[in-house]
Amino acid sequence: MFPILCCLLFLATGNIEIDSAPPNYGDEFGSIVKKASMRLQGAAQKRPLKLKGWNQSLSKTAKAARILASKGGDYEEAIQDLEAARADYAGNSFSYLLEAVIRSTQGRKEEANKMFEQFLLQSRTFTKFEESFLHWGEFHTLRRSVYELLRARGVTFEGREKDIQVVVPYQEFFKYVMSPGREDWVMNLSFIFLIIGGGVLLIIASLAGVDFYKSIPGNFIVMYLAVWIAYGLWIFDLAFGLPWGLSRFYAIPVFLLSCVVSLASLEYWAYWREHKRPLEPGYRKCSHCGAVILELATECSQCRRKL
Repeated sequence: MFPILCCLLFLATGNIEIDSAPPNYGDEFGSIVKKASMRLQGAAQKRPLKLKGWNQSLSKTAKAARILASKGGDYEEAIQDLEAARADYAGNSFSYLLEAVIRSTQGRKEEANKMFEQFLLQSRTFTKFEESFLHWGEFHTLRRSVYELLRARGVTFEGREKDIQVVVPYQEFFKYVMSPGREDWVMNLSFIFLIIGGGVLLIIASLAGVDFYKSIPGNFIVMYLAVWIAYGLWIFDLAFGLPWGLSRFYAIPVFLLSCVVSLASLEYWAYWREHKRPLEPGYRKCSHCGAVILELATECSQCRRKL
């Protein structure tokens, strides 16, 4: 089981190149910072994180964001709050971003650039801390925007590209391997059973000469591929966390159920069209099974029952 997990993890994830043709986000950067700052206020009140230091860091970051958003706010006080937030939790990458915005507002461009660089260096992993007020897509949009901003300001990362690349948080993966929760074990064993069992059935069916272009065998292959995709989503969630706050315990069942419903709907539509199709002269339907038979037949060629 462990080798399968490791192989799929390395195939499905890996470093995200931050300099791979990033788009121009324009004002989206400011919009995300504003939304995240607003969410910070609610998150700080709820204290959603397990570690006390993280909650304290969240609270001080929210206070600084409040000062930044207010007219005539004391920026130096906000910077002190952000420094205190990092003292509580050194991995608070968003505090560097807010401080960079403050220093840019003050016209301290060089200091702002250093804070932006620190943001890229500290935000290589999307953690539970950022997840409390940022969406996965927003987090990576901010990183791309900051990278583009620094490049426009003449800051080069030549020779330091690896220092700012997004990395896979393997600790969550290995934590699962060493001490998985009960629900994770059930899901993992189910996937292993479906993947191995389905593969064996496909081999047997292939040796038996089954025509996979037919409806039911073809649907089986589609469902088998869907299980592999769902397994990939499960591993991706362990490594990065799914975007938009989704959990694998919800996203994967919904995905698989959608595949089953879609295939069942297509089968029913094909069945309905076949049985509602007008019959050619000289044919009728069996009153028992509905099969199309010769009009003069006294026994159904399908169910073998007398007519």
